[in-house]
Amino acid sequence: MNGLLLNKQQLLLIVVGTIFGIFAALVAFVNAFDGYSHFPNIPKTKRMQMSLSIAIGAFIIITAITMIVMLILNQ
Repeated sequence: MNGLLLNKQQLLLIVVGTIFGIFAALVAFVNAFDGYSHFPNIPKTKRMQMSLSIAIGAFIIITAITMIVMLILNQ
């Protein structure tokens, strides 16, 4: 099979990486939102925006680590 997915190991790594990326993003969002809620001067919309940016960052980091591991295992 030619293309992006070359074998089952890479497919499994992508699926597991995506699942853990989503889970990490959810945990990061909840943790950040809870942390920001200790500051009453920050409006709720601003807390949501900041927590969402933390969650996106966590997802990107987990996805990047997954891609790096995939490149290392491919060699």
